[in-house]
Amino acid sequence: MAAKKMTAVKKAAPAKKAAPAKKAAPAKKSAPAKKSAPAKKSAPAKKAAPAKKAAPAKKAAPAKTKETPVTESTMPVSGSPAPSFTLPSDSGETVSLESLRGKYVVIYFYPRDNTPGCTVEARDFSRLLPDFAKKNAVVFGVSTDSLASHAKFRTSCELTVPLLADTEKKAHAAYGAWGEKLMYGKQVTGTTRSTFLIAPDGTLARVWPKVKVEGHAAEVLAAIG
Repeated sequence: MAAKKMTAVKKAAPAKKAAPAKKAAPAKKSAPAKKSAPAKKSAPAKKAAPAKKAAPAKKAAPAKTKETPVTESTMPVSGSPAPSFTLPSDSGETVSLESLRGKYVVIYFYPRDNTPGCTVEARDFSRLLPDFAKKNAVVFGVSTDSLASHAKFRTSCELTVPLLADTEKKAHAAYGAWGEKLMYGKQVTGTTRSTFLIAPDGTLARVWPKVKVEGHAAEVLAAIG
């Protein structure tokens, strides 16, 4: 048998192995985002300074009342109209100069009830009161003491001369019997012991600006015609 030459079948060349795919380069990590800087805390608001308290207003100093120094020139003089007055009496009546027109009127200003000189003077006028009445004259003692003080003075010293209370010093001022004077070498403010004789027509018949107690009541009585 004829051998048939068999055409040798060429084996197909083995396929080339594909080159392995290159591994993709790993992705670069993105840089971490920078942390934003923390916001600065705003400075705390300053507390407003407390309002200063207003200084209390100063009280106005009370106005000082000027006392007019007593001199003979500030007293009414003989021949001038006697200053009018209306004052309460320890007898319970109110005495006014106008109601006494037609009579002699003696008003004597004295410093204080129940003091030695004032007691002597009040007793002397009380003792001579009937003699003054015979001459159509009335007598009144005047001080700045109260009616209650006058009542005690009258009782304790057995006085009969009426005492008038000039607590507001109006009559004292009108007759110039209140102001500065010397007492035991010191300058003080108070009543100047003084006496005024008022004629029936309302004029001043005589003025005693500086009275010495001893014998004074008798001197005033003698001055009435």
